[in-house]
Amino acid sequence: MNLHTCLRQAEADLIRAQVETPSQTARWLWLCATGVQTHEMLMALGNEAKPDDMSAFARLVQRRCAREPLQYITQQADFCGLTFYVDERVLIPRPETELAVQTTLAQIRRQKSAGKRGVRIVDVGTGSGAIAIAVAVALDKEGDRTTAIVGVDISAAALEVAKQNAQRHGVADRVRFGLGDYLTDYDAGRFGSIDIVVSNPPYIPEGQREWLQPEVARFEPPQALFAGADGLDAYRAIIRQATVLIATDGSLVFEVGAGQAGAVRDLLGAFVDRARVSVLADGRGIDRVVAAELGSEFIANG
Repeated sequence: MNLHTCLRQAEADLIRAQVETPSQTARWLWLCATGVQTHEMLMALGNEAKPDDMSAFARLVQRRCAREPLQYITQQADFCGLTFYVDERVLIPRPETELAVQTTLAQIRRQKSAGKRGVRIVDVGTGSGAIAIAVAVALDKEGDRTTAIVGVDISAAALEVAKQNAQRHGVADRVRFGLGDYLTDYDAGRFGSIDIVVSNPPYIPEGQREWLQPEVARFEPPQALFAGADGLDAYRAIIRQATVLIATDGSLVFEVGAGQAGAVRDLLGAFVDRARVSVLADGRGIDRVVAAELGSEFIANG
């Protein structure tokens, strides 16, 4: 069987499995199975496919037809112009989360322009380390070597992936990772107060589990997805803990689910008085990030 026919058969299998972009997916899986480059694949379309390559390719197609995410099959996901290693231990980084990185960088610049030195950031629920590492790489490009970054996660397995990604992108000396349930185990006496809390926490209501795509519901870690009946449990916990640990002129940056921005804004108001809260939309026009600038006069309520 030549390569063209092999790809067409895989495409047909992917269509039956209701996989999006089946033709492109078949080509990606061939590249992953064989390790060849795109131009090599295109030049070989009329050639007979090697049996070993076909077997490896068939296994990957079978996994994708079972709706395993392509990123877990290829073990990579692109985020902020960087390629991250991912597997089933971590949530797959999404493009909309890049807005949280951009907002965090803006908050760093705001605090530094106000004269603060040694800004300290904590990425809560760091997972693959995508936010923390993308921030660190951006700061390195700007020549900022004073901002300290800590990533925390409740999953020791996820932190193994995060550390691997920090090594991959040359920021293992910039980003420290720690095991913890949100900010419960953050040692302010050891690390100092926090200037910026950033988080893409679990925010899907439990009742929506059955409506999710199979790629998400079956394969991504549930502790990174679901957060109580209304999807807001993680925000409540993080905001409550942050008001004790964050500096009086600090910032909080949250990714939120579609339709949750107003509720998260209200939660911030319930715990923090006199904060300046902004809501930012992603590229699709969905309110995706809620950021609070506390100001030197902020008051922790309750």
